[in-house]
Amino acid sequence: MASYFKAKSWPYKNNTFEAILSDKDCNSIIKWLRSQRLVYKDSDLGYILVHAGVYPKWDLDETFYLASLVEKSLQGNNCKEFIETLWTNRPNKWNSNFSNEEKVSFFYKCIYKNEVPEKDLSLDFENKVKSRREFIRYSLFLGMNLITKCLINIK
Repeated sequence: MASYFKAKSWPYKNNTFEAILSDKDCNSIIKWLRSQRLVYKDSDLGYILVHAGVYPKWDLDETFYLASLVEKSLQGNNCKEFIETLWTNRPNKWNSNFSNEEKVSFFYKCIYKNEVPEKDLSLDFENKVKSRREFIRYSLFLGMNLITKCLINIK
């Protein structure tokens, strides 16, 4: 969507998505994409589905609430302006007292930038290799606890 809206400060200049942007159905594709839910819940199977991950401090209610804030922004008239606010490295650690704008920015980083929290649950935007290595090392501790919590809460 950032390429579609020609969002300023889009950091991935080589990712133009030209095949989609030049397609005769581009507007329909973007309209469909903007209408999709960011967190999908399958109550029958007892799972949720997200792009990258859920921050360990969030429960399901918080995750769905934050997703709804982003969905409303993507579906609104100021979608381009909203997208342009997402390319910052702040905030990098969750605080439940954040403004809605800060919550949305942090949510995006966790759900879509595939940022892996450090041990102190901050996000390291500079060292993705270290973050991935840390994730592998302690994901069983944080991740399995969260997955178990989610599976228990979803049923």
